[in-house]
Amino acid sequence: MSSQDSQGIAIGGFGLRMKIEDMLKFGVLYAQNGEWNSKQLIKDAENKTFYAMGMGGGRGQYIFVNQDRGLVAVFTTIISDNSLLPLQWFNNYILKE
Repeated sequence: MSSQDSQGIAIGGFGLRMKIEDMLKFGVLYAQNGEWNSKQLIKDAENKTFYAMGMGGGRGQYIFVNQDRGLVAVFTTIISDNSLLPLQWFNNYILKE
């Protein structure tokens, strides 16, 4: 459930709670240009690489999408000293050719 403003519009910057499986589904939806089961759910979702991060108290949840490779990766971490480590891992180990 996402936080909403006084008009009921989702704020989107925080308050979203997802299981790892749901994070992966969201990444797959984005990797498929917003299409799910032959239905266009998100308009103009085309992008080459997408990084979504959720941070809170030195902990992080990350969704990484690389459309060129059809790749989606989800990280959930409890890292307090360097919140960029998952991004570095994704770029240096998963995307490395």
